[in-house]
Amino acid sequence: MIYNDIYKIKLKIIWKNTENIKYMKRKILIRVILFFILINNTESRETTQITEATISEIKEKIEKLYNKRDFTSIKEAEKEANKLNIDNIKNPLLLALISNLYSNIAYREWQFGINTDKLDKAEKYAYKARQLSQEEYYGYKAMGNVLLTQGRRKEALDNFQKAIDMNENDPELWYFFACASNGSITDRYSLAGQRIQRTLEVDPLFIWAKEDLFYSFILEKNLVKAEKILNDMIKNHPYYGNNLFLQGLLFLKKGSKKEAYIKFKEFEKNNPDTLINKFINSQISED
Repeated sequence: MIYNDIYKIKLKIIWKNTENIKYMKRKILIRVILFFILINNTESRETTQITEATISEIKEKIEKLYNKRDFTSIKEAEKEANKLNIDNIKNPLLLALISNLYSNIAYREWQFGINTDKLDKAEKYAYKARQLSQEEYYGYKAMGNVLLTQGRRKEALDNFQKAIDMNENDPELWYFFACASNGSITDRYSLAGQRIQRTLEVDPLFIWAKEDLFYSFILEKNLVKAEKILNDMIKNHPYYGNNLFLQGLLFLKKGSKKEAYIKFKEFEKNNPDTLINKFINSQISED
């Protein structure tokens, strides 16, 4: 520790400059200094243990909130991340997680203009995660997500492909790969749409891919399959923030305007700041 080095330097200086002090006084003085060194070592070890335990606890909270996949939970995960001194973290997996968190927030805030501060942070931590663990996939995944959010799709695809070569079993990675691919993620027959379906092969409950598949069937006017997908989403992810909006959209497509209005207004109450509400207000009003 830096404090130990300081004490050792002071010890040498005092020893050199106390040659005229009587032996016993000199010895007592040295013992006092050694005592402070010992105390510092003990406090440093305890602080390190507490810090590691706290980091582990916060990491679990971030993962739990982030994996809910709705924007409210992701913003809560950001609050947990802000408790950390992220610049001092050496855990590449945690750095990649926080990078993905910031990239997601930056992307979700596209409606207000990309938050460059968060995207800069995402890039910084993705780069650090990749540098710390070049043999692991998650640094490449995080960097690909940053590049995708920046609109640099080709570079994003290169990073995602490297990550997939290392690990084919991460559904979020396949989802990001789909978003960077040619075509629309809501077109089941495009390359992007096919990779959305590959995401669901890896994890049949992955909520973002389920939502895109719902939109695919809405666009195809296949309301029976859209409803089946939505019912499955509500069953397995009852607290997902977009469920109310999707229910309202399905009712609207079915011609049930009153039921659509009720669901849209519930969604609007829970999400007052989203610009999706502009779509709602343009499409429907209370009879």
